[in-house]
Amino acid sequence: MPGHEGTTRTNTDDYSIQGQVKRIRQFVEAIRLNRKPFHLVGTSMGGTVAGVYAACHPSDLCGLTLICPAGLKNQNESKFDSQMCEVEHSQYTLNIPLIPSTPEEMEEMLKLCSHVRFRVPQQILQGLVDVRIPHNDFYYEVFMEIMSENSKYALHEHIQQITTPLQVIWGKQDQVVDASGAAVLAEALPGCRVDLLENCGHSLTHPVTLNVGGHLYTTSISTLQRYPDSMLGAMFRGDFPTTRDAQGNYFIDRDGTLFRYILNFLRTSELTLPVDFMEMDLLRKEADFYQIEPLIQCLNDPKPLYPLDTFEQVVELSSTRKLSKYSNPVAVIITQLTITTKVHSLLEGISNNFTKWNKHMMDTRDCQVSFTFGPCDHHQEVSLRVHLMDYITKQGFTIRNTRVHHMSERANENTVEHHWTFCRLAYKVED
Repeated sequence: MPGHEGTTRTNTDDYSIQGQVKRIRQFVEAIRLNRKPFHLVGTSMGGTVAGVYAACHPSDLCGLTLICPAGLKNQNESKFDSQMCEVEHSQYTLNIPLIPSTPEEMEEMLKLCSHVRFRVPQQILQGLVDVRIPHNDFYYEVFMEIMSENSKYALHEHIQQITTPLQVIWGKQDQVVDASGAAVLAEALPGCRVDLLENCGHSLTHPVTLNVGGHLYTTSISTLQRYPDSMLGAMFRGDFPTTRDAQGNYFIDRDGTLFRYILNFLRTSELTLPVDFMEMDLLRKEADFYQIEPLIQCLNDPKPLYPLDTFEQVVELSSTRKLSKYSNPVAVIITQLTITTKVHSLLEGISNNFTKWNKHMMDTRDCQVSFTFGPCDHHQEVSLRVHLMDYITKQGFTIRNTRVHHMSERANENTVEHHWTFCRLAYKVED
């Protein structure tokens, strides 16, 4: 919506709830989205906007989902409500909790929005603040606009006009907008569906980082809870004890390499393995450990994973960085980019189309091309990596998975390896 990231910000536009509803309606009509009813989803303030839109334009919609919506007269006061009372009593000499201006305030805002606790490095916090500070005056004006009498309870004032089939999703541990708002909506609209999520705060989609046997994976709570009866479902529902590593990541002492297939199954409910996969017994043991019954059934299914006349081509791209432990900010000592594949035409294409980086080409083998960058070549390495990923994608490959691995080989160095796997299906050619 206007005023958010990637949009213009001007003081002349109307950023009230009704103003946003009017602008969304203009967009819907401009692209003729309402030529048939569509499903509208809104989160937080967007939930207020979506609810008012449904009340004003019911014929446009076939469904409505409100996620932790603001704009209601809730039964209970949230932590944010209490903080805002203090801000108002101070006549706004205290900072608004959702408009941070220091790394410490940014960290507190993340804690306020997310029930899942995770450690954010100081450099990242400072970077987030640096991006926001130039716009904080604008954020303040918009915040005051949506907290005004005309907008503060806009959803509550339009509840009775909502006739679209409604689903309400709320994190039980929401500290920004109290989850008692779900009961307010359910009482006013008895036919609506209410889903209250355990161990979730205001930000339901906040990423979760897992350390599985030394391999880091980032995903969401909803993905991990896809199969509630599984071990991961129980763990992130709070029924199973969890362990954290030194960085605050959830630690699971299992095979980190095979977890990529576990996680992708949770994301897609489909099992996709390389044609030359040789660790089926180990993967079955991992599936048994995580107690993911649909995956166990899939692994025991004798049917082939691919049509017999096709096979999968794989490209592995890795970026290995050696970092100095003692420099501040962290310094890159050396970076190596490696492309590994049996698709020789792809390697030839890289050799012919990336001559700009020839001076960095360290090694070429039958199935591999490597580039090496020194401490002053960081931006060139990033540029090459972006171009390589784009080139590989344009050859019909799609990213199957990504992973990050941290190692400490020497007293004064850390090594971080980023790994991408690309795949495409190919047809067998008869001899």
